Amino acid sequence: MIKRFGIIFVVASVAGCAGSPTYQQPVPQKFSYPPLDREVTVSLGENLLRQGLSIEVRAIDVYNEVSVSLATLMPNKYIQTGYVGNSKDRAIFEPVDEGSAFSGAFSSAMFVVNEKSELACLYDPSMGLLLEATDCSSLDNVKVQGRIYDKHMYDSSAFQQTLIYTGKIDNRIRFTYREFSGNTARMPFTTDVEYDLNESHFISYQGATIEVLEANNRSITYKVNSNFRDYD
Repeated sequence: MIKRFGIIFVVASVAGCAGSPTYQQPVPQKFSYPPLDREVTVSLGENLLRQGLSIEVRAIDVYNEVSVSLATLMPNKYIQTGYVGNSKDRAIFEPVDEGSAFSGAFSSAMFVVNEKSELACLYDPSMGLLLEATDCSSLDNVKVQGRIYDKHMYDSSAFQQTLIYTGKIDNRIRFTYREFSGNTARMPFTTDVEYDLNESHFISYQGATIEVLEANNRSITYKVNSNFRDYD
């Protein structure tokens, strides 16, 4: 199982049958959050703007135990790491943290989902091919106890920029700008900035422009007009 999840999935080699797992290596894409011209409210200490690299993966959050075939799927957060054999319909999901997807005697089995056929499956590569008639149950059982969605995961090893709201004094608002590399703030690139709303409700820093709609010491409502400068 996964011991630590980063932007590149762990690749394991499984000898044997034609149904051996095929692992994927997603390509990071640039992201800027939030989208331009969308009204957003964040609380004190939260990011107004964040830019860097991320990947999008299919994810499943399971809140309670679920019966899948003869096994019990454990509550956890799961992300898609590959497929069974060459079938793009049979997606393998593994726990984000350490541990097994299933409990007891089935702890070595993999959690497989076929969204096209609406099936949740128990799959052990050492036992041979996945048989949907006996190894699977309705995916509705999982949906009732959790959710399936697309998850954005940040590449913590890549260069990132953030702008954090740090409060308001009189009619002056304050922010902290940070640059990250390797999931660590680079201290020479951490800067506190302050703007006077009496002069303008538009603030600019490192190429980013934000329109402040409302602000107090608890939260700020704003729109992003342009993102941070692209250094590529």
